[in-house]
Parts: sequence; C-alpha cells; structure tokens
Amino acid sequence: MTLAVFRCYVAPEQRAEHDRLYNQMHILIYHCPNHIEHKMFTAEDGESALVVEFDDLQSLEEWGENPDHRIAKASGKRYVFTSYDVAVREVVERHVKSDVRPEHLPSTAHCSEFPQEGQSWE
Repeated sequence: MTLAVFRCYVAPEQRAEHDRLYNQMHILIYHCPNHIEHKMFTAEDGESALVVEFDDLQSLEEWGENPDHRIAKASGKRYVFTSYDVAVREVVERHVKSDVRPEHLPSTAHCSEFPQEGQSWE
C-alpha cells in the first residue's frame, strides 16, 4: 500500500475555489484503479491534511498524471494554496483495530489489568 499525505494552507480568498476543485477530485478519484480511500482533516490553525491510500505506488503515480488532476494541482500551486507539503510513503507495517465503541465491549472489559501510576507491567 502507498500512502500520500498532502498538507496545505488555503488562501482565504480562494476557499470557494479550493472546495470546488476538491469536490471535483473527490468524485474523480473514485474512478481510479486501486484507490483505497482518502480523507481530509482540518487542524485548529486552518491547515488541511489530505490522506490518500492506493494499493501501490504505480496507481498513485497514474492518479498524479490524470489530466484533470494535473490542472487542479497547477491551480493549487499557482494561487489556491499559500503553502503545501506532500509526502509519499510505502506502508511497511500496519495495525488496524475495528470500530469498537465502549457500548459494544463485553461487560467484563475493564482497565484493572493495566498498571496504575507508579507501577510497572511486571
């Protein structure tokens, strides 16, 4: 699996354009082979982070060459983003826990087995 993290700050006067481009790319990426998932997060300081997962690096690179995506990237670089940072990594290890909410835990589940402050795991 290949993971891309795109962090950016959007120019305040370009927020509507950013949202328009993101919505277009959001629809388009679902038609890309080997796209797994993507999610956008926004921090308190206004920074956005888009996390994108593909099955492999080649599929991510093909997405990067999509003509509509290239136009959106060029617009972002020219005037939508005040700054951005992109990191691409191959996932070498992954740990997943399914969506278990407290109300779905067995009634015997509790934290008494965890060491209290000042205690060790022994």
